[in-house]
Amino acid sequence: MDKYEKVYQNIIKYEESKHEQNIHKIKVSLKLYIIIPLVFLIFSFFKTDAKLVFLVLWVASLFILSVYMIYIEYSDHNLQKRMKEYREIMDEDITQEVQPLLEGRVADRMEHRVNAIDETINSVVSRYEAKQDK
Repeated sequence: MDKYEKVYQNIIKYEESKHEQNIHKIKVSLKLYIIIPLVFLIFSFFKTDAKLVFLVLWVASLFILSVYMIYIEYSDHNLQKRMKEYREIMDEDITQEVQPLLEGRVADRMEHRVNAIDETINSVVSRYEAKQDK
């Protein structure tokens, strides 16, 4: 494994770990999306003198959590896109390295098959000619 492959593997590991962290952040933020507004809503019902403040906090918490979730999802989307590009580049590089080897093997096999068929045809022709001469 050369150093570029090690760097590539490290980048992929890092980005996969970031993706797992993003998934965890999304799960936590979904839970918070339910809990925090619910707490503010409950406080608004029990505190009659500060009802407006808690309702504003409730709405603000919904907006803040929504923006946070959009940010996480957007960054995760970009991360997935980059990972896909890395994999395509790596697959393309591997294909370019392996293709000549495969073509060489295929050419060798084809040449071997052609030679075997040619030998078979020659032996059949020589037997036929030998029978004709008798």
